[in-house]
Amino acid sequence: MRSFRSLYASITNPAGYSKLGQGKLIKKLLPLYSSGVEVIDPMYDGPTDGVVVHNKLFGEKSSGEMAGEFDAVVSSHTLEHFAEFGEYFRGSWECLKPGGLLFTSVPNQEFGFAKGYGNQLNFEHPSACTNTHWIYLHYKYGFVIREISFYRDHSIQIAAQKVATPLPYEIDVKELSLGLLDQYYGSVTERMMKVRQFAKADKENWLFGASNFSQPLFVYGLEESHFAGVLDNSPLKHNKRLYGTRLVCRNPADAVAKKSNIRVFLNLGQYNKEVHAQLMALNPSIEFVFL
Repeated sequence: MRSFRSLYASITNPAGYSKLGQGKLIKKLLPLYSSGVEVIDPMYDGPTDGVVVHNKLFGEKSSGEMAGEFDAVVSSHTLEHFAEFGEYFRGSWECLKPGGLLFTSVPNQEFGFAKGYGNQLNFEHPSACTNTHWIYLHYKYGFVIREISFYRDHSIQIAAQKVATPLPYEIDVKELSLGLLDQYYGSVTERMMKVRQFAKADKENWLFGASNFSQPLFVYGLEESHFAGVLDNSPLKHNKRLYGTRLVCRNPADAVAKKSNIRVFLNLGQYNKEVHAQLMALNPSIEFVFL
């Protein structure tokens, strides 16, 4: 059996930002490709047994040093943190052997924007890309798409193969993205109107879902005065101010577990049901408003 070398890539933007590699994907890949899994990421924090770690960023220089060495390049939920994608596709094409495979997983932004999920566009996710846009980018940079997989409303994965000559593929991706943003703004506006309707002074009002989920509401003009604070499950955000507001993020167990006259606005999109069950277990008397 020939050796199969696969590369898990982290990319950089002009500011030098790298998405931290926590190793979740590597844990899945290792049992399948234990003979040749490699990671390129200066902030990799995952498994190291059986893994070759390149302590640098994936870019033009590093891909040139690895030209034609890999059977596959894998990237999972990294591209949405950037506004330009050419370096990733050019570098992947250069790293791959002839006929090599490129596996790219990104959020299903078409679904997320249509639903108005707050984590689609914010400081961490600066780009708006349709699924057609991702298809176009593959063909533009020398890949033929072999398979597209959808994972509920969360992600899409595109499996593509390197070809010698790029194939023509023309589409107005800018207009598609602008249409998504129009839908997004309409959905965010509807959620702000719902908050203004239900956030009455008879109860203490809390908004669940920090940064990625709740920030867009305030960016588009929702008044902070509606809320006592923001609830979030991440310990990294507890007792810290939500960017751009005076509201403090709190641990739900500390903020609402033992209180009466509490109203919680759930603003987590596809995670609303899960968090609703969590809060009900903490305090069955909470009144819920789903955004």
